[in-house]
Amino acid sequence: MIRWPREILNGWNRFWFDSRSDSQLTTLGLFRICASSVLLFTYVSRMPDLGFFYSEGGILPSAYRVTVELFRYRPTPLDGVWSITALEGLHVLLLLFLFSLMLGFGTRFAAIGAYFLHMCFLNRNVAVQFGVDTVGTFFLFYLCFTQCGARFYLDAKLFPRERRQ
Repeated sequence: MIRWPREILNGWNRFWFDSRSDSQLTTLGLFRICASSVLLFTYVSRMPDLGFFYSEGGILPSAYRVTVELFRYRPTPLDGVWSITALEGLHVLLLLFLFSLMLGFGTRFAAIGAYFLHMCFLNRNVAVQFGVDTVGTFFLFYLCFTQCGARFYLDAKLFPRERRQ
């Protein structure tokens, strides 16, 4: 009776977190590079219209946002950001996290930071999102928990003394 749940848990952990072979780590490294570069391109392309998409003077001011049922259960820390300068600063920080993730520099920290800011922008205005945002959410969440920095990473070149997995 106890063996069955243990086998399910072991299978779950092997599927998501066991990256011991070189082929799995290579695939995961390539996945990290592709996913982060697509999201980086997406957010760079939104940069000219950042104020229109996410600011208080844009397409969805917070006075209207609270009246839309879809946004009721999607809180975001960006609701308190009224300044376009602060919004642009957070957007640049997101771009830096995605670029760092693509290069493999501080991959765990970059993945968590990119996921958090991605969710903040996503929940600020769901009307702007499309397929790449939804799929990117799953990709970034997955990269937060994997050894995505085990292959093709810049950390090895900059910090060769650290022992890497």
